[in-house]
Amino acid sequence: MGFNSYSQVNITTADLSNICVGGGYYGLGDITIAEDAIDDFSVGTDVFFRIDAPVNFEFKAVSGSPSFYSFTSNELNIDAITITASYVEIQYDVTATAAIDEFTIQNLQVRAISGASIENLSKGTPSGLEGVINFPASPTFGEFSSIEAPTVLVQPINTDVCEGDDATLSVTADGAILNYQWERNAGSGFEIIDGSLPDAADYANFNTPTLQINNASTAINGYDYRAVITGVCLPVETSNTINLTVNPTPPAPSVTNQNEEICLGETVTLPVASGGAGNFRWYNDANLTSFIIEKANPTAAEIGFDNSTAGTYTVYVTENSAQSCEGEATTVSLIVNPGVNSTTITTNTTPSSTSVCDSETLTFTLTNTGTTRKYQLLDNSNAPFSSEVLGNGGSLQITSDAFVRATYGADETIRVRETILSTGCTAILTSPSNVNTITINELPTVTLNSDDLDNTICNGSTIVFTAGGATNYQFFINGNPVQGPSIINTFTTSTLADGDLVSVTGTDGNSCSNSPVGITITVEDAPAAPTIISSSGSTVCDGSNPEVTLTSQAAPNGGAYQWYKNGAEISGETNQTINISDPAGSGNYSVAVTDGNNAAFCLSP
Repeated sequence: MGFNSYSQVNITTADLSNICVGGGYYGLGDITIAEDAIDDFSVGTDVFFRIDAPVNFEFKAVSGSPSFYSFTSNELNIDAITITASYVEIQYDVTATAAIDEFTIQNLQVRAISGASIENLSKGTPSGLEGVINFPASPTFGEFSSIEAPTVLVQPINTDVCEGDDATLSVTADGAILNYQWERNAGSGFEIIDGSLPDAADYANFNTPTLQINNASTAINGYDYRAVITGVCLPVETSNTINLTVNPTPPAPSVTNQNEEICLGETVTLPVASGGAGNFRWYNDANLTSFIIEKANPTAAEIGFDNSTAGTYTVYVTENSAQSCEGEATTVSLIVNPGVNSTTITTNTTPSSTSVCDSETLTFTLTNTGTTRKYQLLDNSNAPFSSEVLGNGGSLQITSDAFVRATYGADETIRVRETILSTGCTAILTSPSNVNTITINELPTVTLNSDDLDNTICNGSTIVFTAGGATNYQFFINGNPVQGPSIINTFTTSTLADGDLVSVTGTDGNSCSNSPVGITITVEDAPAAPTIISSSGSTVCDGSNPEVTLTSQAAPNGGAYQWYKNGAEISGETNQTINISDPAGSGNYSVAVTDGNNAAFCLSP
């Protein structure tokens, strides 16, 4: 209720606040119009006064019972009252102006019929002659404000998010003093979202227009959501039901060649990502803000891998699913280690000789070696030609493998490979001081022969050995030196025992010698001297023409016989017996026998 003094009539207003649009009728307070001066109401008969309802409001017809009060009797009289939805009209008479008069309109009811607004009760134009009242310009008789029940202006929509992302569900509503309550349906009907839920920590702002779902998990995939909105005015408004889809994120991709370490200039084995059916996205940073390219097998240039510059190169790869859900990243790295800078090497390599006999080794001396390096000889095909030797900061020696002429030919070039211990990076030292060509000399082909064809001799016999194929010779019996080394290529002996090995080594003009060649000699003993039996004694008379038969003791093992007269061999007499019938046959007879098991013809004494 307000009171307005306009220095004319005084108006007591009827005010209403927060009338719910579409609700019931509200009773108004009294509206009083009182004279300030006795002539504020002019004399008139059958005159009219009208009050119009605001645009968004309406009166309840026949709801009022206007009353008039006068301080002098019968100065103000009511003739008729008309109440419609849009106005209240009063027909009255003013018969005199002798006193201060006023009239009061009571028991009017009003309601809000459309959109929320703030409006005034204003003076309208009546249907008949308007009475003269000393009103100010544009007088008002009350202020109404209306409010609406909740109304959804923008509905929430179905939402897809990726696992682990935040989801927001929003509703836009109109109305006065609105309250929001989000609800969910996990499959057993809608329930209020509040702190009592087991997973309440995943929800925020559930009493606001925007529901926040933190770190959405696949456990809530397919849940339904809605917002219930209340205000000062009824009815309660419920939003559309929407569905939340939580798409799983792919796991971090598998990457072949994920962590590579190479030496400067070596070939890069490129990474290849694999996993599910999604696309693979490469980034420069772990925060996945600097995108590079989308493919499973990028080139070195595409991901910035540079084998010509030492350093560590790191990229990150994720899998992006068909629903555009990006999983965790796999870190991929390439380490390019500095190589051996062969242009600054001061190492020198010197062989113990620039020539070598076939299958022999050499010693190579290296100077100015590094303590963090190791060294190895290489052949002309860059194959290892020695064991690896650690550097010592000074000089060291490396023994080569054998120089085999059948493998390498007449010469072979030897280089040195230097390796950094910490990284395994290597370089072949190509400076002339570290490259040596070695001549591989053939070994002499030494021969050995004896003057006995079958190398079987009788005990005490003399045998001569002759060597060839070299310039200097040394003879051995059973490995023991017996002659040389010298240029003499023959060796004579009569003291060999059965099974003795006579061998010789030869050295040529390049001081190369081959393995010894030898002959194993068989030495056989002669049988013992046989006994001779004469058929008539050892003496016969001359002229008696006797016949004497001499018989030798049998030769062992079926051996042979040889008869002698006066020490001279008797030709053809090789039987066990000999017949003597000629007196001229006088003399000393003897016989020698051999052992039938001997290979050599060794006669008994």
